[in-house]
Amino acid sequence: MSVKQFKGGRGNFEGGGDDNWPPAERPSQRRPMDGSKPRNIQETQAWKDSTGGLQKIWKNYLNLLGRTFQQLSRAEQERYIERFSITIAVGAACVMSSFFYWFLPPLVRVLVVPVFIGAAWWAGSKLIAPQVIDRFSQYLKAEEQY
Repeated sequence: MSVKQFKGGRGNFEGGGDDNWPPAERPSQRRPMDGSKPRNIQETQAWKDSTGGLQKIWKNYLNLLGRTFQQLSRAEQERYIERFSITIAVGAACVMSSFFYWFLPPLVRVLVVPVFIGAAWWAGSKLIAPQVIDRFSQYLKAEEQY
């Protein structure tokens, strides 16, 4: 069975050049690279419109978060920063523990995981949160004097 008998066969391919293609289907003429057609999907107008819309939604969401954060009292702002710090610390502890969890014996697993998460909780609330609050104090509301 020769190549011509297969569906889509173009004839003698031993030459190796573009001479085996009919003139209208040569690779250089099938996809013009002169800029008239996009080379990938990111150059299409539909892609640009959709990403522009998503960027507007993301910017509006960040503006909403910023406005609501600025409307909170100083204590509420610090509480949100502390919760965020705890969430990041516990999440990082879970990811790090997943690297070596399966190498531990079962009895040690039962003891290590709660201790590891508890230590991450303590570090998030007592070490990380005060540092973040101190670093971002210029963006927080002024402390209320009693």
